[in-house]
Amino acid sequence: MISQGEFVRRFKPIAEFLEDQDRLVDLAKVISLESCCCDFGSKFLDSYIKLLAAYVGDDGGWINWYVWDGDMGKRRHTAIIDGKEYVVSDPKKLYKIIMMSRSVPNENE
Repeated sequence: MISQGEFVRRFKPIAEFLEDQDRLVDLAKVISLESCCCDFGSKFLDSYIKLLAAYVGDDGGWINWYVWDGDMGKRRHTAIIDGKEYVVSDPKKLYKIIMMSRSVPNENE
């Protein structure tokens, strides 16, 4: 089982990659090359997210949801687990959501 601290450490490269990608897009705008840079590294990042999800046991797609829909927690989306609502604004809270969702039985089972 992966610890919360390990999860946060493994999550840091995603944040760093997205920050680097944003800087690359900003630079591309200056030199009018934005269209060729926007997807740079996207396949790598998607693969890393899938690997991290498998490692932590995220069968619910929470990491993908947090990174893309939640804009790395900036949108402060909420998750509902077992009828309770939780704001997911950082990787520590995301880890807790993943762990809680693993212990809640699937409705389809």
